[in-house]
Amino acid sequence: MILMYHNIGDKSGFNTILFDNFKKQIEFVKSKYSILSLSEYVKSLKKHGYNSNKIITITFDDAYKSYLNKVIPFLQKEEISSTVFVPVSHVGKFNIWDDGREKIELMTWEELKGISRNPFVEIGSHGMSHSKISKLSNNAIFREIKDSKDILEENLFVKINHFNFPYGQLNDLNPFSIKVLGELDYISACSARYNNRNSLKEYFLVKQNRS
Repeated sequence: MILMYHNIGDKSGFNTILFDNFKKQIEFVKSKYSILSLSEYVKSLKKHGYNSNKIITITFDDAYKSYLNKVIPFLQKEEISSTVFVPVSHVGKFNIWDDGREKIELMTWEELKGISRNPFVEIGSHGMSHSKISKLSNNAIFREIKDSKDILEENLFVKINHFNFPYGQLNDLNPFSIKVLGELDYISACSARYNNRNSLKEYFLVKQNRS
């Protein structure tokens, strides 16, 4: 399973859960599952298939400052890895795509550079503009996927192996976007399916033939 979080705060709200509740959830998960980095999770799925119910990886959308200030210190203390997905054009800004909602501050480039050196952190792409990929032209899709990867790698000096579709519903992606992800050497891409287990992510293996 892939657990998806957004913002972790001192009070609950839209896309925000209480830090104390987050800690309790992670402590429970740790007692029941092996928590892997996303890259380790991919390798395990390739080796053992999709039927394993003993492994989990933890992801955070949008690169909110709470990931830096609250999440990393706690997870590092617990020796737990996680992945944060960055909407590149919004680095250092706010969640302007959540029209009418509370503004939540995103990490800056300097803050992202700092966490990129943390062995318990993986950084992935959340596209450039946080747009619904399936609503874009093929050229715009290519630019969202390629430019976000290139800019993150150039600024953070890390390999970007994972992509996360903004909004993440199955109708927010399309075959062309999956094709581009494979061509650009991403290892995986994530989406979400809203239902009574909407904290879990669906998983798409892009490079099926990798070791």
